Amino acid sequence: MNKLEYQLLRKARRREIDLITGASGAGKSQLMTGLIAKDLMRYHLINTAYHSQIGTYNLPKPLCVWSNYPISFWYRPSDDGAAWAGARKLVLLETKQLDVEQLYTFHPEMREGKVYIDELDLLADKQDWQNGGQKLLMAILRQLRKPHMSMTAALQSESWLNPRFLFHIDVVVGCRDAAVTAWGQTNSVDDGDMTFLSLRDRSGLLTGYTFEETGEVIQAWFRGKAVQKLYDTDYEFDIANSMVSYGIKRKRKEINFFHAEEEQEAQDSADLRNTAIASMLAGYVEQGETKLKISSMVLDLKNKGITTKRTELLEHLETVHNVAHYKAMGYEMIKLTDVTNLPKAKRKAVAK
Repeated sequence: MNKLEYQLLRKARRREIDLITGASGAGKSQLMTGLIAKDLMRYHLINTAYHSQIGTYNLPKPLCVWSNYPISFWYRPSDDGAAWAGARKLVLLETKQLDVEQLYTFHPEMREGKVYIDELDLLADKQDWQNGGQKLLMAILRQLRKPHMSMTAALQSESWLNPRFLFHIDVVVGCRDAAVTAWGQTNSVDDGDMTFLSLRDRSGLLTGYTFEETGEVIQAWFRGKAVQKLYDTDYEFDIANSMVSYGIKRKRKEINFFHAEEEQEAQDSADLRNTAIASMLAGYVEQGETKLKISSMVLDLKNKGITTKRTELLEHLETVHNVAHYKAMGYEMIKLTDVTNLPKAKRKAVAK
């Protein structure tokens, strides 16, 4: 792969997060549509070139464009200088419908390309923080570089976004319909035919210097008349899908700085209980007892200030002291004829 091909692919796959802002009717969707059309044509040329001439080793998946409103049009590659077989034939270029849930979960299909989101506030309005959308999108923005993805989103005001969300933005593009300006009225510009743009390079991606360093606002313009036929200006977003609330299930781990002390306290408590049980069993044996109600032993322990559950006591008696238990007359009984592991000072043969 030569240097030109490498630079072409590298630029197409780089992570870039752009935000388009402006009042209603300022030309945001029109500008976004123009950017989408440009990417669809560029990606088609790259995909076709890699497939037919270069091979797919450096581009494992075709570059794609996802958007939350549909864009489609016919395109002839030869119009942009393509000279391979079939370049004169018209091809239908269209966006893939954006599945927000696939974006949130890094679905394997969401790789290699660019995501366009119009009316971003429907998904990430900071006033609607409880739906989880903005938090998820912020996590996605931090990881977009890895699946070779970029994102461009539009909304009326950047103040509708959380400051942490804005931190990930590379370029903010402000839109103003030229038709409402004095220049536009003097030159009889129709609504939507031209949009004045003001760009702030927040990350230094465009100029190498951040807007915070220079305060520079780059002025530009966009002729939107050519793209007006590419999208439905009256397209209505599905509000039901936009208002879905996403909960985030996380693994929960507890960091206990007193773990060692608590373990020691639990061990000391267990040792105290076990010593009391052994001493009490030795006392029963010394008195010549051969059987006993388990409830009586639980009560005797309680009187000594040691509380234990019946099931835990039975398990301890069986595993540590070889005590068998049985039921008689509806009572839970224990046999004291084969008791082992008693304190040596108390140990005494028991008649069987």
